[in-house]
Amino acid sequence: MIKRTKKSYRSESKEFFIPLREIKVTVYKVIAKNEEHAIQKVAKNKNKLQKVKVVEITETSPNCAFLNNRTEEYLNKTIDYYELSEQVHKSTLLKLIK
Repeated sequence: MIKRTKKSYRSESKEFFIPLREIKVTVYKVIAKNEEHAIQKVAKNKNKLQKVKVVEITETSPNCAFLNNRTEEYLNKTIDYYELSEQVHKSTLLKLIK
């Protein structure tokens, strides 16, 4: 039987990085001639546009661990376990009903 001391256990341990992602998507209402025109309007007037809703996805359980701390790897991983929330803006609903 091998005895392990605290010192030997720590020397065998490695440092891991575990990302838990949160993604927030804001949806805007845009009146335009076509899709390209709508995209251009958003790029130019984002602060003046009307928010329709905000959708958030939060990863609840990790599915991978990394030995390095490179951002690219965190962004390319899939999300298996998550919570989804959606917030509809009331002022938008009132304007759409009229």
